[in-house]
Amino acid sequence: MTAKLIRLPWYLFRARRAVGRARKAGLPGLSYDAFGRSIGRRLFVRGVRGSVRLMLQPVDFLRYFEFDYVDRFARKARGPVLDVASPALFSLYQAARNPAIELQMVNPDRCDLEWTELAARRLRLKLETENAGVESIASIKQRFGAIWSISVLEHIAGDLNDSDAVRILYDALEPGGALILTVMTDRRYRNEYLNNDIYNLGQAREERGIFFQRFYDEEALHRRLIGAVPEAELADLSWYGEVKPGIYDAYIERARRSFDYRWAVNEPLEAACGYARFDDFSHMPGIGVSAFRLIKPG
Repeated sequence: MTAKLIRLPWYLFRARRAVGRARKAGLPGLSYDAFGRSIGRRLFVRGVRGSVRLMLQPVDFLRYFEFDYVDRFARKARGPVLDVASPALFSLYQAARNPAIELQMVNPDRCDLEWTELAARRLRLKLETENAGVESIASIKQRFGAIWSISVLEHIAGDLNDSDAVRILYDALEPGGALILTVMTDRRYRNEYLNNDIYNLGQAREERGIFFQRFYDEEALHRRLIGAVPEAELADLSWYGEVKPGIYDAYIERARRSFDYRWAVNEPLEAACGYARFDDFSHMPGIGVSAFRLIKPG
């Protein structure tokens, strides 16, 4: 038995305590936290990799806010719906809550998609999956009542850019359908580069490294994403982010340096204390996410 499994009961106790404190602090999205821990236990006894992570840290900091936002509208969707490369937990939850949902998933990350397929089989959830990128959706004749993509568009680069992706997704909606998106934001628009292609998508190395993601400011969000489909109705626009500059960067630096459950199990409480919803972009002190919903008239 590994040292991690020996300490598992202690980590589980600390994780439960952190969730309780986060609930008292009003953290949204805790239904996804509970679901992740529940399926983590079920997958653990079936020997599925990644199950310990689900039991101890099922949701990443800002995802609590993103999942809660998208869920408010996803649960109302009718007809076929499409998930574009969102974190797997979100659509696994949707499939478990509504077994009759016609849910399709596309994801260019083969490893991530294979894990999602395995988890769905073990949990007996109905999902249709395809290992493909956003560009593949343009050739799909089917139209969807709702499409969601959680923290994905900021990573799209190459011949197909983020504006192109919004147009493709919007065109795949049926009249009256909703496109629900979240992206990373900061006080100014910028690109982030890493040394490694962490999603294994064959990204080309540039002078500054391998492109990883964009951080949108309000102007870039409207110009590059919302403005890509000027005929769409902007039905909702929300902002979530760190309450003090530097919280996000400190978390990322810690996670990339050495992931450790000794601090990871406290993530619900850290999210509750370190992040919040803001009424306007001008009120956000630093890094966060924007979540918005576009409606196709008809």
